[in-house]
Amino acid sequence: MPQFDINLYPSQIIWLVVSFVLLYLAMSRIALPRISEVLEKRRDCIERDLDKAEALKKEADEVLAAYEQSIAETKAKALDIVKQASDQLAKESAARHAKLSAALVEQVKAAESTIAQAKANALADIRSIAEDITHQVTTKLIGIKRVDKKQLQDAVVAAMREHE
Repeated sequence: MPQFDINLYPSQIIWLVVSFVLLYLAMSRIALPRISEVLEKRRDCIERDLDKAEALKKEADEVLAAYEQSIAETKAKALDIVKQASDQLAKESAARHAKLSAALVEQVKAAESTIAQAKANALADIRSIAEDITHQVTTKLIGIKRVDKKQLQDAVVAAMREHE
């Protein structure tokens, strides 16, 4: 095998050095700059994308904050509207209650006055009936045809006072 021949070593070493230098120069002047350029472009693209993503994230955070603030304001307005409606309903309810209470008081007063009038009428009727019955009883039991009306009324009034 020729590569193991010791006489050929110096020429093989020269060609190895020449090949290595040529390969090194080709790699350092042609391939590596292109690879470096591609890597630089890729890094720039990634940085732009990251900057763009960060800007979009900030914008999304701002939109989210505005959205949450809008929701909070809307909730506050809704609560205010509900409170106003509740207060209005409470006022209307109180006004209706007062009106109904006044109407009921008037009805109770009217009923009491009707009852008092009926009681007075009933007592007047009872008194006249009691006077008639007393007159008839005295005439039948005692046999007196003519009874003094004033005495009869006084006796009935006295008897009614005893039973009150």
